[in-house]
Amino acid sequence: MAQVRRRRGYPTDFNAYLRIGEDGRVSCFSGKIEMGQGVITSLAQMLAEELDVPLDIVDMVMGDTDQCPWDMGTFGSLSTKYFGPPLRQAAAEAR
Repeated sequence: MAQVRRRRGYPTDFNAYLRIGEDGRVSCFSGKIEMGQGVITSLAQMLAEELDVPLDIVDMVMGDTDQCPWDMGTFGSLSTKYFGPPLRQAAAEAR
């Protein structure tokens, strides 16, 4: 996944795995977690839009330490703003 560089000490290390199954189902594995800020929906929408697939075939697997890569964490409602663009870029490359 692309690395994003920002000022003010915001995290620059975003890790995720993107898997597209033979059946077309899309799974994103991320260390981010949902805490009421809506990242499961917003990030899934970004993936579905970039891959031109229905939203209901996108699965977000978040915070599962057995399946997901390490991540800086989820805080300050910044996940969509800072994780969304590199996630879209990864989806575009996978397309």
